[in-house]
Amino acid sequence: IDLERVMKSKVDYSEFTDLVERVQKDQKNEEVFTLLNEKAEIDHVNKALTEIHDELDIKANHEDIDSNIRGIENMMEALCSENCVGRWYWKSGNLKNDTCIPWEEQNI
Repeated sequence: IDLERVMKSKVDYSEFTDLVERVQKDQKNEEVFTLLNEKAEIDHVNKALTEIHDELDIKANHEDIDSNIRGIENMMEALCSENCVGRWYWKSGNLKNDTCIPWEEQNI
């Protein structure tokens, strides 16, 4: 019996009974029937979906995360540039060789 043909067209009673017998004889079908009997009830599925939606509602959205990442990147860039810069003072006010400024003290 071609199962697709049976499903798509009208069948006579003998074909239907043959199909029922095949289903009843197959051991794997018992497992399927057991699983169908243990399937989730609508209330359980709805409860699980509600829990998933509640979890998704408290998660940060993409725009907030991107904004925070940009802020952190800007802060890190500023901190790194501060670490790379040396600050020197010209305390004496005297020139070296009458043209060069001697940087005499470093401020960290």
